[in-house]
Amino acid sequence: MAEDGAVSGKYLMVAAIDFGTSYSGYAYSTREDFETDPNKIIVNNPYNAGAIGLMSLKEPTCILLDEEKKCVAFGYDAENQFVDLASDNKQDSYYFFQRFKMKLHEIISPFMTATEIGGKEIPAIDVFALSIKALMEKVIEVCRKQGADFIKIEDIKWVLTVPAIWSEKAKRFMRQSAEKAGIPEENLLIALEPECASVYCQYLKTEHMIGAEGGFKASSPNSKYMVVDLGGGTADIAVHEKMEGHHLKELCRATGGACGGTSVDDEFLLFLQEIFESEVIKQFKIDDPESFLLLLRSFESAKRKKQPNTTGKVSIHLPYVPLSKLCEDYHQQKVEEVINSSSLHHVVVFKSGHLRIDADYFKSFFNKTLKKLETVMQKVFEDARVQGVENIILVGGFAECELVQKTIRSCFPSKRVIIPYECGLAVLKGAVMYGHKPSYISARVVAFTYGVCVAKPYDKRLHDRNHLTMFNGKEYSKDLFHKTVERETDLEIGTKIVLKFITSQPFQKYIKIKMYLSKSKNPVYVDEDDCSYVGRSILTVNYPTREAQHVSVIFTFGDTEIKIEKAKNDTGDKYEGSLDLLSEDHSDEQLEGDIIPDILLIDN
Repeated sequence: MAEDGAVSGKYLMVAAIDFGTSYSGYAYSTREDFETDPNKIIVNNPYNAGAIGLMSLKEPTCILLDEEKKCVAFGYDAENQFVDLASDNKQDSYYFFQRFKMKLHEIISPFMTATEIGGKEIPAIDVFALSIKALMEKVIEVCRKQGADFIKIEDIKWVLTVPAIWSEKAKRFMRQSAEKAGIPEENLLIALEPECASVYCQYLKTEHMIGAEGGFKASSPNSKYMVVDLGGGTADIAVHEKMEGHHLKELCRATGGACGGTSVDDEFLLFLQEIFESEVIKQFKIDDPESFLLLLRSFESAKRKKQPNTTGKVSIHLPYVPLSKLCEDYHQQKVEEVINSSSLHHVVVFKSGHLRIDADYFKSFFNKTLKKLETVMQKVFEDARVQGVENIILVGGFAECELVQKTIRSCFPSKRVIIPYECGLAVLKGAVMYGHKPSYISARVVAFTYGVCVAKPYDKRLHDRNHLTMFNGKEYSKDLFHKTVERETDLEIGTKIVLKFITSQPFQKYIKIKMYLSKSKNPVYVDEDDCSYVGRSILTVNYPTREAQHVSVIFTFGDTEIKIEKAKNDTGDKYEGSLDLLSEDHSDEQLEGDIIPDILLIDN
């Protein structure tokens, strides 16, 4: 779906799903409410995780499926029901998935699988689709409870948020998952998380942005700022400038890394393994998942509360009974004795059912993550186009931690660090606003050089012999990277680029266009080290002819997804086809018994 600048009359409301690594949520607003008050957005109710002090505005991104692979529960309900099943030794007939979003940072294919907690695998797209569907159903249920019994899925424009640093394949995978969940293609908009947060800040008053007291206002023309979205799995960084006419322009390509809140959780688990040994913790998780989950929730609560100036001890609830038995079995010692004899006995004690960890040592769980975040941010500030940007806006659940806020302020003392009101909901609420008016974003910076794989008549002055091939009795240089857009280029939203091709065989029925990306600005061949296969489009030639046909293909860049808008020949006949970003590259590919030519000739 194209990024439409107007509020379309086709939709009754916009609903956003923020599908995170650790936590997910939903929000929505009607067209009427947005037009009168853009901040009037209904968000999912706070969740009580059942642990002391842990209230959450979102719920965990985890799902429980039955033996027929149908959804039983999502979020905290899924966690709690899985714990009950495990307590009764019935978990083997079920599938419990958590933190599976990080799969999309790996090599993506339509056939990849997701592994549940017990080791069983099912297609990853099913796990994503069922999770999205569970959140969709929550939206519909809330609407109907509020009297909107008539609302249907197709009455809603759905916005699905993704990290800006994700690949085109990852974004397409999420789109296909959402469509499999039941969202019509034309009702779905993919939104980039830091952009949504930036849009959210356009509607906040200065008094609702901690640190902005000096006069900064995100909505002021020519204001520039960095948005750092700190989620569970990743940090996602974008730099924006407010333009005239209520538009935002991206100043440099989005960047980031795996330095979200779950990295801190990993450090805590390593801490436990250092004390009790990894086999004990592994067995603890298997034997008593309820107690293990309670331990993690207690740590999450302490992590969120962590004050940067705290001294003394930080308390984490430690389930004594199940861990005591394991310590007796593995170490022939009581829990207290294992802790006191460990190499970390000087920083932790066991008292009144709690691990009491030295505050300074507790802070060390954050060190690697925050150091990595500082490095990524510093690299962005070194970009010439970011010179003069003095404001950093922190959003996302991990940004709520005051230790994180203080660390960023100390790392960048010359910058103004701003924490917006409800920073953990900034992406979610901003996604609703963006869904009503995608034209907020006027231009983006291309992260890679994109092009298509073509063949040209061989010229020994230009081409190497390793790519020489014979085709139709003539010498060609194959696998040439025909550049479409160059990395670091500013592109307005909806930029259309026309490429012209020629059919290579008489009565050719199909044309295959293979797209590649490169980290280089001027790649020559698609098989260079810096190049990667993106996907392909197979166009159907409706009226094959003996003579070569000249085909014009319009690509759309600058939106959150790359698209092929349309293709036609020089007589105006349209060709059917779309860009398949999850396909694999196969030679001698066939369709309905016809071999699709792997040679694509560019029309100069």
